[in-house]
Amino acid sequence: MGAASIKALEAAGITTTYQLFGKYLSFKGEGVTPQEHADLFYDWLKNDVKTAPGFTATVVTAVAEKLNITFAGLFDISDFDDRKS
Repeated sequence: MGAASIKALEAAGITTTYQLFGKYLSFKGEGVTPQEHADLFYDWLKNDVKTAPGFTATVVTAVAEKLNITFAGLFDISDFDDRKS
């Protein structure tokens, strides 16, 4: 992630990896599918935080895959729309 995206995350109150993980998890609610979960996080990064477009899908995948290790079934890479790269 580049300096511009880091600055954008800081402006959104995200200054640590733990906070970024927490934000991702905040989009998971009852009945939210893994695809919807990834899309909600992607949309937040793209539209609200305004991270660099070329890195948004990469950030979603990295965070989701990392947390899927602890919370099995939270993310399925085959469901995440690769058109968002």
